[in-house]
Amino acid sequence: MFVLLLLLLMMALSRKRYRREEVVEMLQNDDFSSENESNDSDDSGSDTELYDYPSASDTDDCDSVASDDDATAASADSSVNGWQLKPNYSKSPLLPFTVTNVGPQHPDTVETELDYFKLFITDSLIADIVAETKRYAKSKLDNASLRPNSIWHTWKDISAEELQAYSGVVLNMALNDKCDVKHYFSHDWLDYMPFFSSVFSRKRFLQLRWMLHVSQPPSDQTQNVNRRGAKIENVVLHMKQKVLDNFVPSRDVAIDESTVGFKGRICFRM
Repeated sequence: MFVLLLLLLMMALSRKRYRREEVVEMLQNDDFSSENESNDSDDSGSDTELYDYPSASDTDDCDSVASDDDATAASADSSVNGWQLKPNYSKSPLLPFTVTNVGPQHPDTVETELDYFKLFITDSLIADIVAETKRYAKSKLDNASLRPNSIWHTWKDISAEELQAYSGVVLNMALNDKCDVKHYFSHDWLDYMPFFSSVFSRKRFLQLRWMLHVSQPPSDQTQNVNRRGAKIENVVLHMKQKVLDNFVPSRDVAIDESTVGFKGRICFRM
């Protein structure tokens, strides 16, 4: 066993590869040590023959030829393409910050939280949502066969004041989490919250929730069919413009949340 291990070690260190028959013959004759010594002596000069390293003079000659060839190729490319190589591109000039009147742009009359809310959710946007909700409800309920106990028998058109109240109720729901929207209007002793039921009945709130619409579908049905977010595109563009109008960033800006494209559990990229 010791002889076998020694043989394997010598084979690993040796440069020569042995066949299986040669290994068996060496084990039987037990003369592998002398052969390995002869192989080592023969391989002493093989490194210099196998790897013919260039001398210092040869290296300098090769470098000079390569550098001359590179310079000739670069000059030829620049002359053909019409551009010139210029050094010192690492340092770009610093552009001064020249934006004036930075910060909030709202008038002095804006004081309360409702005033700030109306800077973004303007009366024109509310009027557009009211008109679109009326149009959508009319298209759904006209010539519709309703069941005798359907809640749509009591439907009436939404008004601007009712839409503002609906927005306030939805914002307050975010502060009071419940497992179902119907629990906000429950009169059970454990779930009772008088704010919600005093503003809307459960039936009216569900009617507004199911009929709320913010934009009219495109006239050409072949357009925007597969583009997600088309139904709220007018609201997104409105809010984007209001953000630009009401605030001008200064030189130093801190960006919150992620700035890398992210999908998470939704089907479109944020």
